[in-house]
Formats: sequence, C-alpha cells, structure tokens
Amino acid sequence: MKMIMKLLFLLVGTSAIIFIYKEELLKLKDNQSKSEIISSAFEDDMKFLKERKFLPAIWDDLKEVSYTGSTPAASQWLAESKPFIKLKPDGKYQLEYILIDDNDAALVQLNITDIQSGNKVWELNRVYPLGDNTITHNND
Repeated sequence: MKMIMKLLFLLVGTSAIIFIYKEELLKLKDNQSKSEIISSAFEDDMKFLKERKFLPAIWDDLKEVSYTGSTPAASQWLAESKPFIKLKPDGKYQLEYILIDDNDAALVQLNITDIQSGNKVWELNRVYPLGDNTITHNND
C-alpha cells in the first residue's frame, strides 16, 4: 500500500509540475536554434527507426562519420551542433551525413560506405521541418 501511495504521489507531483510550468517547457523548445532542432530531430528519428528495425545492422558497425553542409547556413548549423552518432572503433563502415538547407526544412542525406571496398552499401534521405519545430511519427 505504501508503494502505491508513493507512486501516486510521484505521478500527481509530476503532473502538477508539468501543468504549472508547461508554458516554460514549451518556450525551451521554441528557443532552440535550428541546429539544435535538426540534431535532436535526427537523433529522435534514428532512435524511432532503430526501434522498428528500419535501420540496417551495419548502423551499429560505423567506424567514422563525416559531416558536410551543402550551404553556408547548413555548414553553420553543423558547426553549432552535430547529432550524436555512436561509433565503433573497429567498425567497417563510414557514414556520410550531408545536411541541406531548404528554407523551412532541413534535408539529411545519409550514405554508408564500406571502408575496405569504398562501395556505397546503404543510403537514406530524411526531411525535418523547421517552421513549426515538430516531428511526428505514425505508429502504424
């Protein structure tokens, strides 16, 4: 019974804090720079894809990553905030992350190359809207 009361207290307390400070929490997201929005959207998106097994197994065998901005704005965004991508010291693949500025959106081109052969073995394009700062996924 004590455990249930503690959980209930924690739940009510957390809900109250969120309700009281929701405007401040929303402002934090609104005050993010475009580079932070892109990085966090990318990281969330890759987590979403990985959980649903849409990323190839070689995603976990990346040794290095190169970042390229296609425009001065995209290069600046990368200089401010690069998304975290887990690397493996003895990995066999290189990830090329290309960021393209497209006014109200950021386009990310991902290419995975086999380091030994130099062959491109996988690619993916993603678009992240910058206008309303929201990324949504259908859970179908």
